[in-house]
Amino acid sequence: MGPSHNDAGTSAGVAQVAVRGMFWTGLAAVISKLASFAAQVALGWLLAEDDFAVYALAISLATIVGAFQHAGLHRVLIHHVTDFSDIARASLRIAFLCNVAIALVLFFGAIAAAHYYRQPQLIQVVGPLAIAIPISTFGMVYSAALITRYRFRDQTRIMVASTMIRYLSMVTFAFLGLGALSFVFPLPLIALYEWIGFRRAAGALPQSQRSSREVFRNVLRESRWIMLSTPAISVSQFGDYLVLGRMGKALLAPYFFGYQLANSFVQPLSAALLNVLVPTFSSIRTESERRAVAFQKSVRVMMTVFSPVCICAAFLARDVIDVIWQGKWNSAAYVVQIMLLCLPFLTLTPLAVAILQAIGRWATFGALMWLHALTTVVAAVIGARSGDIVGMVLAICFQHVMNGVLQVVIAGYYCGITAQSVIRNAVIPYAVAAGCGLIALALSWAVGIEGMAGAIGGGLAAAILMGLGFFTVLRIQAKEIAELVLPQFNRVLKRAPVS
Repeated sequence: MGPSHNDAGTSAGVAQVAVRGMFWTGLAAVISKLASFAAQVALGWLLAEDDFAVYALAISLATIVGAFQHAGLHRVLIHHVTDFSDIARASLRIAFLCNVAIALVLFFGAIAAAHYYRQPQLIQVVGPLAIAIPISTFGMVYSAALITRYRFRDQTRIMVASTMIRYLSMVTFAFLGLGALSFVFPLPLIALYEWIGFRRAAGALPQSQRSSREVFRNVLRESRWIMLSTPAISVSQFGDYLVLGRMGKALLAPYFFGYQLANSFVQPLSAALLNVLVPTFSSIRTESERRAVAFQKSVRVMMTVFSPVCICAAFLARDVIDVIWQGKWNSAAYVVQIMLLCLPFLTLTPLAVAILQAIGRWATFGALMWLHALTTVVAAVIGARSGDIVGMVLAICFQHVMNGVLQVVIAGYYCGITAQSVIRNAVIPYAVAAGCGLIALALSWAVGIEGMAGAIGGGLAAAILMGLGFFTVLRIQAKEIAELVLPQFNRVLKRAPVS
């Protein structure tokens, strides 16, 4: 059971809900990352480069065509913490009809895309994706029911199980020789599991006297900016794959493989953070001072946590990829390393989005998403014309970092925080981690140890230096992280059975 709405409305209640939600969110993201990495290790061995290229096009097409999936109602539902029961059933009917239409458009669109990209297998791969879309409607609504009740632990438990089923199924299908279909066959199964799991946890949807037509008119006013901006979000996430599929086919498979390997942590984390932060910030949207304090603390904590993790991982990436796949995916190593160095700034995007959605700045949110999409396409074209995978990933990463900083600065502005303060909170932890990383890199070069031993030694040296730097230069951030994590671990330990 989660805290009540009354508890969440108090000062202590909001902080407790946010901390507890972020703890379970972080735990789910870590588990998802480990499962994703293990699956990618197996799939990297079992599947060919062409399988990854076909799937990259299929998932890009499905995400962009499915931009109106659920009619934008998931964000609207979790925003309505207090009156969820009034709109839940009608929202389910509206979202289901919308998703059926999207599935049909996706399937017929795949026929045209297969001819455009000269990939006939694209039609087969898109089929299971289209089937999963209408089924996913039910899990979406029941998941929102848990979130609006602040039952983040139950929501996390089901999502973790869903993640494990998905990746185990992918590896099994790949082992059976299904090629690119291995990526998509699990998706209808996952949609069914989430429907059943979230329904059992949330119970029946509450009855409401409001008609679907009335609900549709009301939610359309809120969701129109979500629906208009969702295509932009899809393009910003997958537009570079579509550009490469046409302009640089030889680069698509290693770029997709490396990007997904590096980004597999940020994607589940972003979705999970939005599920926690939007209802949490919504409950204090009228209290500007508390919202500003919470926003600045969130920026500091996220950058302090992710900067050292990503920079240390960049040390190990090239040699780990070489050892695991025995040279098969070495062409993706630069993609992974450069992406890891940029990822801390990308984690700021869900924080900025949560603030803008919580305070109802939908027009600003939509404008930022479309700017992100357009600049992603421009960066992808510039990178593809370079004809080099390093040029491609540098162009995309530069664009992503600039957009991430812009988004968090604008979100800070609406919280009454100056751009200098936001940038300082974001850059100082990264600068400390990067400086320690550079010192460790110089030490590893000076010692002259190469290969995996040198990578591990450099990573350990960087971790030690970062630890020293954080407890000397970043004492405030270290204290905030301790206050965030330790109470949650103590809570978990108290629940553990005593042998």
